[in-house]
Amino acid sequence: PTSAPSLTLAELAEDWSVSRATLQNDMADVREHLLRYHLTLETRPRHGMKLFGGEMAIRACLTDLLWTLAQQEPSHPLIVSTTLNTEVSQRLQSLLPDIFSHCQIRLTDESVLFLRLYCAVAVRRIREGYPLSECEAEEVDEKVRHAAHEIGELLQ
Repeated sequence: PTSAPSLTLAELAEDWSVSRATLQNDMADVREHLLRYHLTLETRPRHGMKLFGGEMAIRACLTDLLWTLAQQEPSHPLIVSTTLNTEVSQRLQSLLPDIFSHCQIRLTDESVLFLRLYCAVAVRRIREGYPLSECEAEEVDEKVRHAAHEIGELLQ
């Protein structure tokens, strides 16, 4: 399982400019949301909180949160400047149509956006030292496997 550094509510409250009490009230919802991905948040007095769970689950959770935010507020800075304005995401935006066309795969604009968000999360997690330890692909159509390989090459 992947483990993130510890973080205290006070640090989060300061970073996000909200009260510690507000964060404390939201923690039950946060824990419930994380459980959907089989992720847990452990708290130790004076040490803070730590996220535990598999790397694939962490990436899925982060991507889903960004996807929800992109649906609710497409111009949110976290979506526009932090996620989609990265070099990798820009490259994906320009090259994904060619990859899908070459591999004879049709995707909706929403699916392409979700894929760009996932790739942005994956690249960031890898850069922060959280690669996937092992990744077993299920039986996947050859066209999809080929497209995935080309996208992987783009991300390196």
